[in-house]
Amino acid sequence: MAPKHDLQYPKGAQNTLNRYSDRGSYDLEKVHKIVNSTPVLHVSFQPDPSDPFPAILPMIGQMGSFERPSSSISDPLDCYLHGYISSRVMNVSRAAIASGKPGLPVCIAASKVDGLVLSLTPNSHSYNYRSAVLFGYATPVTDTEEKEWAMEMITNSVVPQRYDNTRIPPIPAEMQSTQILRVTIDSASSKVRDWIPSDSAEDMANKEVVDKVWVGVVPVYETYGEPIPSPLNKVEKVPEYIEEFLKESNEEGLAYATAAGKRPLPITTDATMTKLLPGQVKRVAIIGAGPSGLAAAKYLTAEKSISQVTIYEQRATPGGVWNATPSLTSPSYSIPQTTPDTTPAVPLKGDAKDGQEGSWDFQSAVYDYLEANIPKPLMNYTDLKFQDESPLFPAHGTVNTYLDAYADDIRGQIRFGTQVLDVQRHRHKEKAGEEVTTWHVKSKIIDTDNEETAIYDSVVVANGHYDCAFIPNIKGVEDWHRSYPRSVIHSKNYKRPENYEGKKVVVVGAGVSGIDIANQIAPHAQYPLLLSRRAAKGSSSPLPPEKTSIEDVSEIEEFIADNRSIRFVDGRIETCVDDVIFCTGYLYSYPFLQNLEPAVVTTGYRTENLYLHIFYHPEPTLSFLCLPIRIVPFIIAEVQSALVARFLAGRFALPSLSGRADWEDRLIQEKGSGKAFHFMGFPEDAHYIDELVSMIEKADGEDEALGKKAQRWDRKSLWIRENSGKIVAAVRGLDPEAREKIKTLEDAGFCYEGDTKEVDTVANDMASKSSSISSSIPPTEPTSLQFVTFTSFDQTTTAETKRRVRSHAQRRVQGRRRQEKKDQIAKDSSSLSNADATNSLNIGLCRLGSGRSDPFTLYPIEMNLRAHELFDHLHGDTCPMFKTLNNIGFFKTVLDEAAFRQLLCTSSAHMTRLRDGTENPEAIVLSTQAIQSVNNRITNPMLAISDGVLVTILAFACHAVMFNDIKGTSTHFKGMEAIIQQRGGLQFIKSNPVLRTVIFWVDVNAAFLQDQVPRFPIPYDILPRVYAGEVTPLSGSRLLQACATNGMISAIHELLVLNQYMVNKAEENDLWNNAVFAGLYIVPLLSTLLTIRHNAFGATLSTEEACRIGALLYLSGIRRRFGITLTSDIHVQNLKHAISEDKSSNPDPIRPWLLVIGGAQSVQLEDREWFVSETANLLLRLQYNTWDELMMAVRGVLWVEGILEAECDQFHADVTNEVWNKYGFLFS
Repeated sequence: MAPKHDLQYPKGAQNTLNRYSDRGSYDLEKVHKIVNSTPVLHVSFQPDPSDPFPAILPMIGQMGSFERPSSSISDPLDCYLHGYISSRVMNVSRAAIASGKPGLPVCIAASKVDGLVLSLTPNSHSYNYRSAVLFGYATPVTDTEEKEWAMEMITNSVVPQRYDNTRIPPIPAEMQSTQILRVTIDSASSKVRDWIPSDSAEDMANKEVVDKVWVGVVPVYETYGEPIPSPLNKVEKVPEYIEEFLKESNEEGLAYATAAGKRPLPITTDATMTKLLPGQVKRVAIIGAGPSGLAAAKYLTAEKSISQVTIYEQRATPGGVWNATPSLTSPSYSIPQTTPDTTPAVPLKGDAKDGQEGSWDFQSAVYDYLEANIPKPLMNYTDLKFQDESPLFPAHGTVNTYLDAYADDIRGQIRFGTQVLDVQRHRHKEKAGEEVTTWHVKSKIIDTDNEETAIYDSVVVANGHYDCAFIPNIKGVEDWHRSYPRSVIHSKNYKRPENYEGKKVVVVGAGVSGIDIANQIAPHAQYPLLLSRRAAKGSSSPLPPEKTSIEDVSEIEEFIADNRSIRFVDGRIETCVDDVIFCTGYLYSYPFLQNLEPAVVTTGYRTENLYLHIFYHPEPTLSFLCLPIRIVPFIIAEVQSALVARFLAGRFALPSLSGRADWEDRLIQEKGSGKAFHFMGFPEDAHYIDELVSMIEKADGEDEALGKKAQRWDRKSLWIRENSGKIVAAVRGLDPEAREKIKTLEDAGFCYEGDTKEVDTVANDMASKSSSISSSIPPTEPTSLQFVTFTSFDQTTTAETKRRVRSHAQRRVQGRRRQEKKDQIAKDSSSLSNADATNSLNIGLCRLGSGRSDPFTLYPIEMNLRAHELFDHLHGDTCPMFKTLNNIGFFKTVLDEAAFRQLLCTSSAHMTRLRDGTENPEAIVLSTQAIQSVNNRITNPMLAISDGVLVTILAFACHAVMFNDIKGTSTHFKGMEAIIQQRGGLQFIKSNPVLRTVIFWVDVNAAFLQDQVPRFPIPYDILPRVYAGEVTPLSGSRLLQACATNGMISAIHELLVLNQYMVNKAEENDLWNNAVFAGLYIVPLLSTLLTIRHNAFGATLSTEEACRIGALLYLSGIRRRFGITLTSDIHVQNLKHAISEDKSSNPDPIRPWLLVIGGAQSVQLEDREWFVSETANLLLRLQYNTWDELMMAVRGVLWVEGILEAECDQFHADVTNEVWNKYGFLFS
C-alpha cells in the first residue's frame, strides 16, 4: 500500500500544540474518533461580554455530516450537540445568529483516561489518555429533517440501533422541547499518551530507588454492568443488540487500556534520517521558468540560508509550456517515438515578421484556442489571483500573462535564452574530511556557441513533462509518414482547426486534449471526424465530445500507405484519410541527466528513484517538481517547493535512504511501475497536498515564520476540486462567446454553500425563500412560458399554438433543401456523451418525423438528432413511469427550456441504466444546464416563483423519484411547496389538471420512498376510479377482519375492489400493458395507506399496522410487475418490526401472507435472513409440507397471478434451504 494521506485540521493560534507536541495530531480521523467515543463532552462559551467567567456545560454529541451522510470518520464533519430548547447555550447561539454572526464561538473538549502511569518519581507520574479539543461556531438546527437525523445519530451513539428500537419518530412536543446545535469546526487537535512509564536515565540508574518503587500502568477503562430493568419494563429479555454492545464495548475498552499499558516508549528520533545543516546549501539551480520553476524560486529565495537561486530558461520569457509558438509547425520528434529523448531539444526559427528575421524558439504544445480546464479559483497560486474580468477557464494567453506577472519579483534571477545541456553530480571532501556533493550545470546561450559550467549545491528540475511526444509504434505508421510527410503529427504540433477544412481526419486518443482537439476540428473537417479510443473507456477523459459530427472508432491496428487507408482492430477500414493527430501524451524525459546513476528515466512512463515524487533517492539535493498527472499543478508546485526549500535550508529531515526507497516500492506495489505511478486525480491530490503541508508545518522554525508559508486547500477549494468535472462539463458545452462571459462559478450555475450558507440546489433556495443564489449572477432573459390548460388527458391546442406549429412546419419544408437537411441530421447523429447509446438500446436513429414525438413541435431548445432521440425515448415503452407521465400529458406542457433539459437528462440517465448503469456525463451536462438556467431566474423575485421554475423543480423531483433519490425528492418538494405557497396555495393550480395530477403522482411516489405522509391531497375530481362491481365475499375477507379502525377498513375495502378488477383484467390478458392503470389507479390507494398510519395509529404497532404495511408492499409488488421498482426497504423493515411486536394470535392465513410479501421483496441481508427464518418456523408450526400449500394460504388472503414471480421463487429457495439446514426437513 502507498503511504496513507490523512486530512488534517489547519494549525492556528487556538489549536497549535506546544507542550508535548509529539503526542499531538491534527488528523481529522483521530480527533473525530476521540469525540465520538467520549460519552460526555464539555462545551465552553462566553454567555455575554459582561460575564466575568466563561460558561462550561457537559453535553452529549457526535461528529457527523447531514449534507454528506456517507462521509467517513476521516472526512470533514460537523459536531452535533443535544440540549434543551431554552437552555442558556441555545439562547446565546440564537442571539449570535440574529446579530449577524456566523454562530456562537465554542470550545469542545473530549477526554478519556486509559491508564494510571506510576513512575519512579512523583514528577514523572502521568495518565495514559486520549483527548481532543475543537473550536468552532455553533448554530441551532432549524431544518426538521436534519434535526431528526441528528437526534437519531446521537441516540445511536449511546447504544447502537437504539433509535430504531424505540417509539419513533419523536412527537411534536418532543421536537419542540429539544434543540440541536450544529458546530462547524474551524480548527481542532488531539493528544494521546499510550505507553509505559518514562523515567530519567539518572533515576533508572539509582538501584535503591528502582528496588523499592513499583513502576507500571494500571489500566483504566469504562465497564458497562448488567442491565437493570425498569419497574415499567415489560420485555422479558434484554435485546440482543444491547447485549452485543455491552460485550463489545467492555472487551474493546479492556483491550485498548491493556495494550497502552504495555506499549514501549515511542521513538522520537531516527539517527538515520537525512537532514542537511543550515547553510550547507547556499547555491541552487532551477531548470525551467514555467509554473513550477517560478514557484520554486519564490520559496527558495525566502529561505535566508540560501544565498543564490538561479533559474535556467531556454525560452525568451517565463511561463514554460504556456508560451505559445504559433509559427513553429515542423515536428521536433520522430514517428513513431516510444523512448525518451537523449539529446537536448533543438531550437527552431520562427517565421519572419515585419521584415525582421524570425527568432529562435522551442516548440510548445499550446494551440490557438486552448483554454485551461481548471476553474481559475482553483488554478491560481495562493498569493496571486487571476483578474476578475478573465473567464472562469482562462485562454492560454491569459494564463501566460498571469505567469509573467507572477515572475515579476524574481525576473532578475532568470537566465533567459539559456539551455541546460548536462548536469553531473560530483563528490569531494572538504578540509574537515566530510564528503560533500555538488552539481555541475553545463549550459549554452541559444543561437551561440557559448557554453559554460556553473557549480551549485542543489538542482531543482522543473522542466515539465509536456515536451517529449509519445507516438506508439503502430504497424505501418513509419511507412505512412514517409509517404505522406506531415500528415501524421502529435498534438504538440496541432495549432488551429482551420488547417483541416474539408479534410478527413482521425484523432487518436480520447484524453482531455484529444477530445478538445476533436471538438475544435469537427465543424471544419469532413464528416464525420473519427475519434479512436482505447477499448477501455475508463482511461479516457471524463469530458465527452460535444460535437455531433464525431464518431467513436476502435484502436488503430495498421496504417496502409496505399490509398491512405487505416485498419482498426474491429476490422473496419477507412480510406483516403488526410490527417492523423496523435493525442497520446508525453514521455518523462531529462536529456541533461544522461550521466546520472541510478537513472531517473528508462521507459519514460515515469520518473524513477524518487521519494514523494520529488526527492532523488541517492542524493536528495536533486529534486523534481510537478511530476504527478491529473492534478491542479500550481498549488502542487507550491507545496512541493515549500518542502524542498525547507529541506535544503536544513529545517526538515527526510527518512533514511532505505525509508525513501521503501516509499517508492510500496507505491509500485499499489499502482505498478507504468504510467499509473504518477497518476493522482481527486481526492488523492488533496490528500497529497495535505500530507506535504503537514510535513512542512513540522519543519524547524515554522513557529518563527521562517520561509514562505504553504497552504493546504480550504473547504471551498476542496468543493471546487471535487466538482471540477461537472463545472467543466457545464461550461465547455457552450459556444466560445458564452464561455467568455462566464467569469465566476456562480455564472456557471455553481455555488459553494459556505459562501451563502445555502445549499446549492434550486429547491432549497426556494424552501428558504432565498431571493438569489449569488448576487453576482447576471440576470438573463427569461424563457417565454405559458401553461396550456387541459380539460382531459388529450391536449387541446389553442389557435396560437396551431399558428406556431404551421409556421414551424412551413419553415422546415421551404427553408432547406432535402439533401442539406439530410447532411445536417447526419452531423447531429452523435450523442452528447456516448455515440453508442442508441445502438446498445436498439432504439435506432430516427429521422425527424419518424419517431413517436410530434415532428412539428416547437421545442424550447434547439434540437439535434440526439435531443430528438432522448425526447422520443420519453414517449417509448421502456419505462412505465414515462408512459404514465406521457398519458397524463406532462411532456406536452413543458415549454420551459430548463425543465425540458431536465427531462432529457432523465431520459439519458434511463438509457444508461438500461445499458450498463455507468456514470453518464451527458445527463450531468443537461442537468447542470437546467440548474444554471433556473439559478439565473431566481435572482428575480417574480421569476423565482414563475411557472417555469415550478415545472423545472417538478422535473427535478420526477428524476429523483425515478432513481430512488430520497434526499433529492425531499429537497425538491420543499421548493415546490414554497413556490405554491407564495403563489396563493393549491388554489392557483386547481384549474390545471395536468399539473395537479403530476404533482400528486410524484408526491405519492416520493412519500412511498420515505414512508411519509404525502404533502398534497388526492385530486379525486380528475383521477380515474375503479368500479369492479360486486366483490365476493367482502365480509369474509381475512384482511378486513384484522382491521378495527374505519380508515383502515375503508382502505382495505378499496384494495379488495382494486384487486378484483386486476384479477378480471389479468384473466382477459388485458392488464399488464396498461400503464395508466399502473400509474394512476394504484397511486391514490398508496396515498391513503401512507396517510392512515400517521393519522390513526401514531407510533403504535399492531396487527392492523402490519396489515397496512403488507398492503403497501402488496401494491409495490403489483407495480413491480408493471416495471415500477421503487425502493421498498423501509417498508420491509417496518413490516419486520410490526410482526416482531405483534403479540396477538393472528388468523393463520394473515401471517404467511405478510411473510411472503415482505420476504420476497427484502433486499438487505439482515432483513432477508429474518423473513426466511420466521417463514421456516411458521411452516413447521402450521405443518405445511409444500410451498404450494403455503401459497394457497397466501392466495386466500389477497393475490393476483403474475406478481413477484422471480422474487417468490428465490424466497422459496431460501426458505427451503433454511428448513433443511435448521430442521433437517426437505420442504418442496
